[in-house]
Amino acid sequence: MADLALGDEVAGYRIDARLARGGMGVVYRATHLGLDRPVALKVIARELAGDASFRERFLRESRLAARLDHPAVVPVYDSREVDGELIVAMRLVEGGDLRGLIDRDGPLPPARAIALLGQVAEALDAAHAAGIVHRDVKPHNVLVEGDRAYLSDFGLAKSLEDSGASAASVVGTVAYMSPEQWRGEPVGPAGDVYSLGCVLYEAVTGVVPMARADADPAATPCLPADLEAAIERATAPRPEDRFPTAGTLIAAARAGEGSSERPTQVLSADSDPRRTPPARSSFRPPPESRSTLRPSTGLKDDRPIGSGPKDDRAGRSGPKDDRGVRRRRGLLVGGGLALAAAVVVAVLLLTGGGSGPKVSAPVAVGQPPLRIAAGSEKIWVLSEPEATLTRIDAETDRILGAPIDLPRGVAAVAVGGGSVWVTDAKSGQLLRIDDESGKVTQRIDVGGHPGPLVYGGGRIWVADTKGAGITAVNAKGGRVVRRHLGPHTAPLRLATGAGSLWVSSAATGQVHHIGLAAFAVGKSIPAGRRPAGITVAHGLVWVADARSGSVIRLDPSVQAVSGSPIEVGERPGGIDAGPNSAWVTLAGEDAVRRLELPSGEPDGGPIAVGPEPTAVAVGTTAVWVVNDGDGTVTRVEP
Repeated sequence: MADLALGDEVAGYRIDARLARGGMGVVYRATHLGLDRPVALKVIARELAGDASFRERFLRESRLAARLDHPAVVPVYDSREVDGELIVAMRLVEGGDLRGLIDRDGPLPPARAIALLGQVAEALDAAHAAGIVHRDVKPHNVLVEGDRAYLSDFGLAKSLEDSGASAASVVGTVAYMSPEQWRGEPVGPAGDVYSLGCVLYEAVTGVVPMARADADPAATPCLPADLEAAIERATAPRPEDRFPTAGTLIAAARAGEGSSERPTQVLSADSDPRRTPPARSSFRPPPESRSTLRPSTGLKDDRPIGSGPKDDRAGRSGPKDDRGVRRRRGLLVGGGLALAAAVVVAVLLLTGGGSGPKVSAPVAVGQPPLRIAAGSEKIWVLSEPEATLTRIDAETDRILGAPIDLPRGVAAVAVGGGSVWVTDAKSGQLLRIDDESGKVTQRIDVGGHPGPLVYGGGRIWVADTKGAGITAVNAKGGRVVRRHLGPHTAPLRLATGAGSLWVSSAATGQVHHIGLAAFAVGKSIPAGRRPAGITVAHGLVWVADARSGSVIRLDPSVQAVSGSPIEVGERPGGIDAGPNSAWVTLAGEDAVRRLELPSGEPDGGPIAVGPEPTAVAVGTTAVWVVNDGDGTVTRVEP
């Protein structure tokens, strides 16, 4: 349905004015004709209402929310389907929302912020007692009318999370989303406590959570020390470390509002507990008509010899293919010191002469193609031809011990759920590897030819390299819970975030998404000429389009491309994102490109790494790039 006009009638309501538009639909000021009562009428977007699974859950959860009877909950008067349209009618609150109040008046005095949000906390605790989790507590959903505060949209976020139609837009709003919600894991009352702590922080500082940098003193607000401590506990990374209820958070905040003030250290970009994004793999099928090995020279002719890869591997037994890393290292040593001046020039080019990202010398790992996954302390790099898994220290970029020997046929690596995971396309198995010992502790039969994989929502998601679909495996016990989920094409790239598994298909030129909780499959979205790497950041899905030399953004709320393609360079492939930047590899330029988030604007020019970079993984302190031209990995410190 197009936007309704003034005077239009729908489902027994007369449209009086349009109040707001969001990802779910449009909210109108309307009048119930039978009762002559003013209401806020939300008409759900047709692309969502047309999905049978979403429609069923929406109506069920709306009815559940309508049974909530609390003075701080915006009551739901009506929720139904009429002539193919989903509508929900709620009490009309005249005053506006908390976000508008902050924009108009600036930060609230702590006493007023606590008084308003104390009412919201009571509403949340009542909902939790009734078995309802809000999942999208944010300033826009806190309506303020004088000294009264009301929490709106109860139950709606849950219905959307369960639906594959728009999971990414409703699982939460990024700035207020708990770490477990960000990872796509089940969310309980502690998730709402986290979000309420974020809203309290924004109310008393005027600053959106995670939006300021610790390095900018001018942007650092002051808070009463004990109030800051209450916010810090509410937003603890682990749910069990937070306040047990929303009410106890407000009680602690009220007790601390009169303490001495100091510059706050909480909820900055540097302290973001979601700084390490949901674990994702970077499987890259070998390109057609290209050897996986470089010519016998090992390096490009114009590459400075002194800037070649480091090879810190120890304990390797047995010779490898003489075209591999060992021969490359010998060539480097044989070059001597003749190009010492070129080394200086190369270092200046890599580091920018002391400004910008710091690029370390490449680390020799093994024969390409390589796959990479970033853990909190280790970087894991898989060599498919050599069937080895190499561990790199995330702080020093030094190789840790000897490579781990694996069965021939290994295809991809991912980190998540306390383990390292490797697919074995030859045996049809998923291998669980202990992070500390490096030993295979479980072999899970998934069948077919497993390849790309990713962790999210407590599960490992594995794509088949022959087009047999996607398998979901519970990470905790290793039980296969779903097989043959679409799409049934190959090759595929996977990413998780904001409640969904996102799948790019180079064969179809589309991106597909599957709900992490209910396995609901959403509508496919066109995504360029040859979509390759994929990641999720700031409420959008970012896709590298290898043929157009661009990055495409998809808006899950409307299931369409958002904005114009971002031109990045020649042959973009791998892409990954942290809290502030997205990084994309440019195989045709031997470089990576950094994009600012959420704008997507390129931040500087291409950053030189190694030959033919094809995959990238964002770690806690650095960005790691696979160079398939010579089997090395480059560490970039932003």
